[in-house]
Amino acid sequence: MREAPRQPSHLDSRAESSLAYLGHRIESWQALKDDTAQLSVRTKRAREAIDREVSTLTENGFSRGDAEIAFLSQDFALLLSAPDDEAEFERLCDERIELYRGLRGEYIQSLNG
Repeated sequence: MREAPRQPSHLDSRAESSLAYLGHRIESWQALKDDTAQLSVRTKRAREAIDREVSTLTENGFSRGDAEIAFLSQDFALLLSAPDDEAEFERLCDERIELYRGLRGEYIQSLNG
C-alpha cells in the first residue's frame, strides 16, 4: 500500500470542506461495512442518510451537477442495487472506500502542487 500524501497545513474553506466531505464518505462506507445490523436495514439507513445529505447540500447552494451530489447520487444508486450477499456487499464497501481514499489522495496532491 502506498503512503498517503500529507495534507497541507493551510487550506482555504473550500479545500477543507472538500477534504472533509471525502473523509466523511470513507467513514460512511466503513461504518456501513462494519455495522452488524441486517443488510437490508443498513442499506435503508444509508439511503436515508444520503437523502438528508443531498437535501442539506442543496439548501446550502449545491446543485445536482456538483461533484459532492453526483457522488452521493452514485452511492445511493449502488445501495439500491446492493448485493444481498454479505461478502459481495463488503467488496462493494471496500471498492467505495478505496475510490474515496484515492480521490482524497489525488486532491491532496493537487493542493500540494
